[in-house]
Amino acid sequence: MRAVHVLVLPALLAALAVPAEESALSPQPADADPALSRAALAPLQGQGAGASPARPLQRAARPSETTLSVQAAAFDWREFDDQGVRLLKESGPLLGLNLGYKQYGRLLGSSFGVGVFGGRVNYDGQTQSGIPATTRVIYTGLEGQGNLLARCEPVRHLALEPFIGLGGRLWDRSIQDQGELEGYTERWMSFHGRAGLGVTYDFDRDWRAFAQAGFRLPLYTVQNVNLTKFGGSNINLHPRQQPSPFVETGGRWKLLFVSVFYETLRFDKSDVEQDVIYQPESRSDSYGLRVGLSGAL
Repeated sequence: MRAVHVLVLPALLAALAVPAEESALSPQPADADPALSRAALAPLQGQGAGASPARPLQRAARPSETTLSVQAAAFDWREFDDQGVRLLKESGPLLGLNLGYKQYGRLLGSSFGVGVFGGRVNYDGQTQSGIPATTRVIYTGLEGQGNLLARCEPVRHLALEPFIGLGGRLWDRSIQDQGELEGYTERWMSFHGRAGLGVTYDFDRDWRAFAQAGFRLPLYTVQNVNLTKFGGSNINLHPRQQPSPFVETGGRWKLLFVSVFYETLRFDKSDVEQDVIYQPESRSDSYGLRVGLSGAL
């Protein structure tokens, strides 16, 4: 009986000295990392006969996106004198074509966009001498933007994307001759900063809702007025752009997306050139619809 006790005691001591999760394995070196031992055991836990190996969970990378869209907007342009009385109003449809690209990195992302637009709108205003007049105005232009964005997901399926960036817009405003009203052409070029917040919500793999809102922030604006037909010259004016809000919201199903948008431009009165020539305070509003395709690369 004493010999039996001698054999059992060392066996008990050995069992107590080795953790249960390691007892099924070969002995580990004294300096082995416990975390590595646990990691080696993880694929084996919960596996019975015929059980499939456990797969590590991986977070899917969000792909890049390319967007092509057409848009139609109800556009108006208004100018005001120093007392806030409206001098003229231009209104009508503008059509456009847009191309956008968005790319996500590990911490930050970027987006870029270019677009062209144009249309013929109605003019309801007055001549330089104050005589009421109506005519048509032809708008043609292009614009572009680049943004740096961050991305966070406070809850599942919901993502917030604050962004900052730069944008530019170049357009011609060509007032047509009509009766006593003699038209002329203005060329506007505006550079601005951009800041705002985008939000997306993925209902499932195919359905997504999105929205964004922000401001165009003034940097530089020049307006070239061509008065050569009146015996004058080209004159550069510098109406200062004011912070101008914009907002867009819509949804995407598979590759198809639809959105509605509202965009503004706000300009203060320019300085007076050649004693009489200046650009009055001006305001522009556009309400529109975009329809297009958006896909991952």
